[in-house]
Amino acid sequence: MSRLDPGVGHALFDEQHRALRARLEALSERVLARDRDGVLSALDALREEVIVHFASEDALMETHAYPERSAHRASHGLFQEDLERLRGDLRTHGLDESTGEAILRRVPEWFDFHVRTNDAPLAQYLARRTAAGLVAAALRHARDA
Repeated sequence: MSRLDPGVGHALFDEQHRALRARLEALSERVLARDRDGVLSALDALREEVIVHFASEDALMETHAYPERSAHRASHGLFQEDLERLRGDLRTHGLDESTGEAILRRVPEWFDFHVRTNDAPLAQYLARRTAAGLVAAALRHARDA
């Protein structure tokens, strides 16, 4: 998903994805500036934003009994492990070429992949569930009127 894409069609997710992309851009800027402390700070800010976003998704998946929630949650866990590993690498090795490359390429690629393959189907599922609920409510209302 590129910046030109309209999003996944779920207002909360789209808003959170924009915030995450802004965090990713700030992180990339710090890597390109070779600012290790700035990278750590930007990585921590991204981590906090990710935690909020994943919690939102997890709550909605649970509330709406999303059938793919286990796989979706597993991908969240893998990404959080990757972020923790990067934070550890930065502290241990500094901003070396390998860590910088991982931040500049792997993290944004993972994010875009996750949005396309996990979040977009979740948003579609939630939209179908919402539409079905509205139709059911309208039918009940018409029947009771």
